[in-house]
Amino acid sequence: MSAAVAAMTARINAGRYAAALPFVVIIIGQLMGSTGPLFIRSMHVEGMPTPAIIALRQLITSALLTPVILLFYRHELRRLSRRNLAFAALAGTVLAIRFYFQIEAFNNSSVLLAGVFGGSGPLWVALVEVLWLKAVFTRRVWAGILLSLFGGLIIALAGFDSGTSPGGNAALGAVLGLTAAFMSAFYLNLGRLARGQVSLLPYLWLMFSIAALISLAVAALTEVPLTGYSDDAWLGMAGLIITAQIFGHGGMNFALKYMPATYVSVMSQIVVVTSAVGAYLYFNEQPGAGQAIGSLVIVAGVTVVIFGRASQKPD
Repeated sequence: MSAAVAAMTARINAGRYAAALPFVVIIIGQLMGSTGPLFIRSMHVEGMPTPAIIALRQLITSALLTPVILLFYRHELRRLSRRNLAFAALAGTVLAIRFYFQIEAFNNSSVLLAGVFGGSGPLWVALVEVLWLKAVFTRRVWAGILLSLFGGLIIALAGFDSGTSPGGNAALGAVLGLTAAFMSAFYLNLGRLARGQVSLLPYLWLMFSIAALISLAVAALTEVPLTGYSDDAWLGMAGLIITAQIFGHGGMNFALKYMPATYVSVMSQIVVVTSAVGAYLYFNEQPGAGQAIGSLVIVAGVTVVIFGRASQKPD
């Protein structure tokens, strides 16, 4: 009898650990990925333009994954359906384009506009998932989504009040930020559809390879060189690939197999908080009272979504 009880307890504990794993992976991934803006800033300082950063980021990551894919996942690639190949190709296309919109939004607009519109991703992800995938969320989950968005609004307003002025075209920046947020809805939901049938590494490889082709085409059309940069710029690129590309996007796409895209998007909002911590540690940027309050509100919203997920029936 005791052996049966012990076996049942072990199965229950194993189920709890399995349920917690996606949350652990995405939190670690976002903590690592939050250093991405710091590396991008260092590369810009070293003279590497945005199109080169995006193209090299995708190209090098795809090249690093290629030997692993050819050695261990050739048979899976041959068995992939056209549907899953299409999802991966579309996700890679959306990802590449979204990077440009996201970065250019901050180059053209104020912190207020770029922060509010760019940070509205969880709302668009939820709406697309409800309308397209017919997902159903509890009131607690919706409350967590709105709470995290409100936290982002507080941080954006605090940044605007601190003296950040609009860029050359505030209206364009607002449109770009909103477009980037809207495109994240399709990026994550396409991943949600594909990851149920495709292993993580083959999916990432397909997606990053497509994104690399598109980014290289953009770099060629804009005549941006991909070589000739300083050692510090290449060190920044290595850091960006390891943290934001592999851990950040890898963690998100791992979690998409086990939870709705909306939860992944909301939990990714934690980057706003961790990036602020990184900026304080590395660049001595002192957060204001509004930024601190907004960060706490985001953490509260993420916490509400996590507990709302725990109280909801499995997908």
